[in-house]
Amino acid sequence: MEALPGTLHAGAGRDVAGHYRRHRAGGAGGDKEGTFWDTSSIFVSVLGISAPSFFMGIVIAYLFGFVFSTMTGSAYDGKPVRQPIPLPDRSCNCAT
Repeated sequence: MEALPGTLHAGAGRDVAGHYRRHRAGGAGGDKEGTFWDTSSIFVSVLGISAPSFFMGIVIAYLFGFVFSTMTGSAYDGKPVRQPIPLPDRSCNCAT
């Protein structure tokens, strides 16, 4: 609890500075379409939206595919598993 005021102060300062930078980059990109500022601001915004979900997808696949494989029933050991696929019974002796 001793560090809470300092943490809140640092977080608020970071938010204000980030808002200022985003506002400036968006304004520069909007004023000069097709320039470096426009392209870089679009790239950074797409990276900020897409990268976290892509990274978390890789982490979740690794965790549940390898780390927790004994709990999830995934027995991946690098060898293909050849098991017959159960097919539905198509023989319907329905005389009408």
